[in-house]
Amino acid sequence: DEGMTALGEAVRGGSLSKLKVLDLSENLFGTQGMDAFFGAVTVTMLPILETLLLSRIGHGVPSLVAALRAGSLPSVKVLSLRNCGLDNDSMLLLGQAFQVNCMPSLIRLSLHENPFTEAGLTYFLDAFRIESLPNLTALNISFLPLTDLDPFQSALRNSISEGKLRSYHLK
Repeated sequence: DEGMTALGEAVRGGSLSKLKVLDLSENLFGTQGMDAFFGAVTVTMLPILETLLLSRIGHGVPSLVAALRAGSLPSVKVLSLRNCGLDNDSMLLLGQAFQVNCMPSLIRLSLHENPFTEAGLTYFLDAFRIESLPNLTALNISFLPLTDLDPFQSALRNSISEGKLRSYHLK
């Protein structure tokens, strides 16, 4: 948490304003650290950040969602939330963030290895609008080997037919 708090202070001080890639993967940050970091991002912004990798961060989805809702990550093209513990409620919050703040820069969203169900995916897809992610070309989702993918396929195909998604990768 101390490291993330320090990063948050660097954001507030403008030291990271030219950052284009931020890889925080494989760190089990606590809620306090993630709140401090994304709280700073929400207020100060990371205006040219293009790649944000948050795989296996442990906590922090609500504070990330707040930053997304505030439009504080306007240039992000790649967002990886692989194995971040996204459950159905987290997926709804993420979808709502994209509904409130469109992200035309986002082209790749990775949601691999998260425990959400078909309901969570449906919440996510239903929450945002056609214009929310207009340039998203890669939505990557993978599950445990025994997961029945048919319901997920159906929800994703519906979003493509509605014009919300262009493509997806499901395995």
